[in-house]
Amino acid sequence: MHFPPSSKSCLLRALKCQTDAAPRYVSGATRARSNGLRKSSACRDALEWFRNELRARFYIDPTTESPHIYNHQVNEDEVVDVLDKPGEDRAGREGSRVALGQTASGRFLRVVYVPDPEPDSVFVITAWELTGKPLAAYRKRRKKKHQ
Repeated sequence: MHFPPSSKSCLLRALKCQTDAAPRYVSGATRARSNGLRKSSACRDALEWFRNELRARFYIDPTTESPHIYNHQVNEDEVVDVLDKPGEDRAGREGSRVALGQTASGRFLRVVYVPDPEPDSVFVITAWELTGKPLAAYRKRRKKKHQ
């Protein structure tokens, strides 16, 4: 599995944050009504995002103090689009998972995340747009799967 160079150290820091912090959960009623983001009190390196029934926390890059996905020109809605309906979801490194899929706007993304112990909850480490050969390979696998 290929990770951008900046994501390798980010993955280790994010996994440490994920395992060191006790996640803060909200009740199901609040979670279903919430659509937005807020800073997590459990881990200073995470941002929470709620949409429908999926709860996503995003790794905060310490150099920019914003979600790491912004470094790759990806926003929270696009990540949640892919996580809601991934075309592929595979095991990654050190307990992480990698989801590939298409956003509502038509972009193809690779999302690296760690499932939380609570159902419908994930910690997103990074995400970036698929282009070139990785995108062609993904499309080929999808086409082969649907034949």
